[in-house]
Amino acid sequence: MAVIRPTSRQRLDDKLAKGLNTRRRQHLFLVGMFQPSLTWCALGLTYLLVKTPQTDDAVWLSGMLALYALQITTVWYQSESLSTR
Repeated sequence: MAVIRPTSRQRLDDKLAKGLNTRRRQHLFLVGMFQPSLTWCALGLTYLLVKTPQTDDAVWLSGMLALYALQITTVWYQSESLSTR
């Protein structure tokens, strides 16, 4: 049985297709992260303005970072699933 090897043109087309797919995923992720990042910057500034001396900063910061990490994960998952269509 003969082994069929892809031609150099086919290998180049495959590399270009993979590169375009990677670029599309990255673009979708960056566009998707713009709004949550802007929202969390606004929340952080608001928190700095309204906090009191009795406020436990570590608890608020850890909660905010956990929610932001959840948004990052969600946007990443969405960008990955959209790029495979």
